[in-house]
Amino acid sequence: MNFKKVIPVAVLGASLLIILQFPYYETVRRPFSWPVVAASLATGGRGEESPRPLPPALEESPRPLPSALEGSPRVQLGETRLKKVVVLAPKYFRLGNSKMLLSQGCPEWRCLITSNASEAESADAVVFTRFTGLNSVPRKRHAHQRYIWVNHESPVNTKRFIKKKHFFNWTNTYHTKSDLFTPYGALVPLTAKKLPVRAPSPSDSRSTFLKYKQDLEAGVSLEDDSSQDWSAFLRRPQLAAWLVSHCRTSSHRERYVKQLQKYIPVSVFGRCSKKRCVRSKLCFTTVLAPNYSFYLSFENSICNDYVTEKVWNALQYGLVPVVLGGANYSSILPPNSYIDANKLKPEHLAKLLKSIAASPREYGRYHLWRLYWKVMQGFWPHCELCYKLHNDHNVTIYSNVDTWWNAVGKCRGSTVI
Repeated sequence: MNFKKVIPVAVLGASLLIILQFPYYETVRRPFSWPVVAASLATGGRGEESPRPLPPALEESPRPLPSALEGSPRVQLGETRLKKVVVLAPKYFRLGNSKMLLSQGCPEWRCLITSNASEAESADAVVFTRFTGLNSVPRKRHAHQRYIWVNHESPVNTKRFIKKKHFFNWTNTYHTKSDLFTPYGALVPLTAKKLPVRAPSPSDSRSTFLKYKQDLEAGVSLEDDSSQDWSAFLRRPQLAAWLVSHCRTSSHRERYVKQLQKYIPVSVFGRCSKKRCVRSKLCFTTVLAPNYSFYLSFENSICNDYVTEKVWNALQYGLVPVVLGGANYSSILPPNSYIDANKLKPEHLAKLLKSIAASPREYGRYHLWRLYWKVMQGFWPHCELCYKLHNDHNVTIYSNVDTWWNAVGKCRGSTVI
């Protein structure tokens, strides 16, 4: 076989496959319709509902990968064409193959991610989740293998599932200091074409961020967008809503809401209320977004970098999130896309929300970001994982992953109430 002829054809085919994945955004002005707009926001476009595009990337180069957190002797790994990853108990960790990674534009795609536990001893990496039992741990372990600790809960809600020390090589959490970074969501520019190695922040797309800030400073509002009639979108009959399932939390968010309700009406849905809202997506598209201007995205724990789907659902389905948590929200969200309750007493927050909602133009400025970015949820770490397996030849070991997690994910009590 003539490989010199075959390889260019394969590369051309792969390029065409990636091109076909590029999203197309309509700019034709059309009448306002809540079902259409809700579906459009959920899929990242501004036109009719279409299949959700695969996660794109930024215009700029991906940020560098994090350095090792705890050192150990370096081991040079032998280069192989395909890296194999075995996920033990694959809940909350998506499986995949080279075709999937290639179609998403990952810079390194030569990986296979499987749940076949019988292959764990021969894998390049083994993934452990909180659903992995001790009886699943491979009997033999090789020096080149990476054992990966996956956790998406805050430290106060983390249950130890593998209690061995000097066991894990890499961590995979929502925290930026993890070896593999998997936030609950991220914003990517509408102009993006490729998937970054690591989930981005808005400021990573420098040209988009600069243009957005210029328009924001010039007083531009979503009302000024001529591609669609946003008048109904910017006028909601009610002020604030909260969908909650945990009634008593370490963040004491329930106390804040109780105080807030003294000044403004807050509709509470879920297990902590008599009001029910079936299924999260349907609840947002049919009940919350058409009727409420703001959504209380209050976390159950005040911990570093802990930002859950509560924020991303609000953004994706058309509400302005009011955040309460321990993250640096200005580093992950554009200015004027959220309200920070961490800095406001309930009485002051109530006055601010009423003031913003009373002016459709001012409220539209909190949605201006929609003309520049789209929300991507479920940013799985596959691109970064495959890239690191092929390029990171340092082998590190965490002496105690629980100690590390409590240190970097530091939790604290709310200082507002």
